Amino acid sequence: MTTKTKPGMAERLLLPLSMVLVQLFTIGALLLAKLSFNSGMAPFVLLAYRNLIGTVTMLPFAFWFERLRSINFVRG
Repeated sequence: MTTKTKPGMAERLLLPLSMVLVQLFTIGALLLAKLSFNSGMAPFVLLAYRNLIGTVTMLPFAFWFERLRSINFVRG
């Protein structure tokens, strides 16, 4: 017999909050793109910068999580 647990206060608040944060980041990215296009930046330059910043931002997390996964794999 499985019992269902009610979601806690943290889950009920974090899920809608995360959706709002995603929308705010999207709006910020669109405004930044609009401002950079109006100032004369080429679209491909903006894409290159955005990909470079995303790579540099995600790289430490990728190394950290892969390291944890390889440690768990070696242990058993």
